[in-house]
Amino acid sequence: MVPRTGTLDAYRLYDACMRVYAAAQGNVEGAMAIDGTWNLKLQTPMGERPVVLRLAAAGATLTGAMVGQAGETPLLNGSVDGEKAAWSVMFSGAMGEMKLDFEGTLDGDALGGTVQFGGFGTGTFDGTRG
Repeated sequence: MVPRTGTLDAYRLYDACMRVYAAAQGNVEGAMAIDGTWNLKLQTPMGERPVVLRLAAAGATLTGAMVGQAGETPLLNGSVDGEKAAWSVMFSGAMGEMKLDFEGTLDGDALGGTVQFGGFGTGTFDGTRG
């Protein structure tokens, strides 16, 4: 429900509209459930890194961006299938550019999974909808 505080919270209104649309399409628990802003903790070979993940689903396609210490990076090859999601981002760091491949599972307002750091091993991530 949109709060009645004198200012309209556009994100909550959008989210409510998308949930109504999903219900009308018979997709109450479908791809749009992952939409939103996520505050994640990424476990990397160099320690824990906080990131913000913005996601939007349209059918099986997942788009958005990841924002961290290195700035904002658009998602590549994003997909969603029920509670399962996958995406990649390109990261430029001290070792040069590398592709990070994420696979996650949605559980209500929690999101967690694994990430492949190019040729530098794997890690995990978890967080909550912000």
